[in-house]
Amino acid sequence: MTDVSQVFDSEEHNWHIHLKGAKEIIRRQRFTETPDLSSDFLLTWWLYHDVLAAFNHPSWRLDESHDSVSTSALRAFSGDKSLVSAPIPTSTLLTLVQIVGSLGCSVELLETIDEINMMRLHSTNDCPSTSTLQRCDLTMKLHNLRQSLAPIECCDGLRSRRILAIAELYRLATLLYLQRVHPIAEDDFTRTIYVRQALGVLKDLGVATSPWPVFIIGCEVDEQDRVSILHTLDRMDSVRSIGNIKVLRDVIEGIWKQQDLRNIGKAGQRVDWLQFVECDVPVPWFI
Repeated sequence: MTDVSQVFDSEEHNWHIHLKGAKEIIRRQRFTETPDLSSDFLLTWWLYHDVLAAFNHPSWRLDESHDSVSTSALRAFSGDKSLVSAPIPTSTLLTLVQIVGSLGCSVELLETIDEINMMRLHSTNDCPSTSTLQRCDLTMKLHNLRQSLAPIECCDGLRSRRILAIAELYRLATLLYLQRVHPIAEDDFTRTIYVRQALGVLKDLGVATSPWPVFIIGCEVDEQDRVSILHTLDRMDSVRSIGNIKVLRDVIEGIWKQQDLRNIGKAGQRVDWLQFVECDVPVPWFI
């Protein structure tokens, strides 16, 4: 599928090409073979890369030939045949709310992140009332989402608690991401609650292994909690020791500097850190 050593190499510039190649391989595989657990794994692993790539570069979803938005990466799970050629038997497809261990969250949460990516892409064209309605729907969906363990993970209590904690970290980060994409007046109050809960999860985890939620939380913390994020990044780097953690830290610290400069003249106003996300960093630094 995708060469993992290249995906994690900070000097690698072609990972998006690998991603497109992986999609074509999976498309052909599911066209010619009966889907099973191994092909489900490849599909969800590709989806994870694709959704987080769209977080980095939502404009990549624009169709180059028609200048229109391409179909969401996750429509394959709701009947679209652009990725799979036939309906997937329910016996072989992971439940959408079931946590996929290699991803850290459920496919349903990935789908929600992808919907928010699409909101960003449409933000300048959509009617404000339509966007607000979608924001409310997604907020309710995230509040009601109950991600569940796969049966194989239920026998180990310590591992089960860790898997659930990581999935909850993704859910809280997704709520914060949604607030940033389409803010409303009440967000200052709820943002503080989400950030406090997320910091508690990070503390309990000890070592975080998922860069994307750490990035979102790091962008939203207040100044007094920055040290906690730096400690989290230090522990991640000591365990993973790969290029994307350094990129992650550099971007977070750059956003903090912009926030500090903003506070000099306009105290209390928060930087829209999304403008710093779509950049020329060549690696998939949220994987």
